[in-house]
Amino acid sequence: MKKNTKKLLLQLDSSNSYKTQEKAMEQLKSERDLNIFILPGEPFSKGTWENCAKILYMKTDNELLPYVEKLMDWLEDMNWPGAWIILERLSLMPKEFIKKAYFEKRKIAYKEIEKVGEDYLNSWYSNLEMIFFPEKIKLYSPKKQK
Repeated sequence: MKKNTKKLLLQLDSSNSYKTQEKAMEQLKSERDLNIFILPGEPFSKGTWENCAKILYMKTDNELLPYVEKLMDWLEDMNWPGAWIILERLSLMPKEFIKKAYFEKRKIAYKEIEKVGEDYLNSWYSNLEMIFFPEKIKLYSPKKQK
C-alpha cells in the first residue's frame, strides 16, 4: 500500500473531524484496489469501516463483482460499522452477480456450525438472506449524508 493511501485511510477514522474524513473519502474514491476498503485491519481501527463502506457503496456493480464474497464477510456481524451500508449495496446488485458467492458462503456457514454454534449460523445466514429480500432494507442513501 502506498504511503499516501495509508495516510488517507487513517484519516477516514471516525475520531477525526468530519471535514478530514470527507476530504480523505474524496481523495480515495478513485482508488482501484477495493481490497483496501474491505474490513481493513491493523493499523486501521473499526472507526474507518463506516467510511470505507460508504466508498464501496459508490462503486459500480462491475467494480464490486470481484469482491462480492469478501463483502459478504462484512455481514458476519451487523453491529460492525458499515455492515448495513454493505448489505444495502449488495442488495442493489443483480442477483446473478451475487448468487455464486452467496451459495459459497452458505456452504461455508453450514460447515462451520459445529465450530461456532447454531445461533451464530442462524444470525449470519439471516444476514446473507437479507440480500435476497432488499425491499425490507432501506436504511442508507449516500445522497442523504451531509
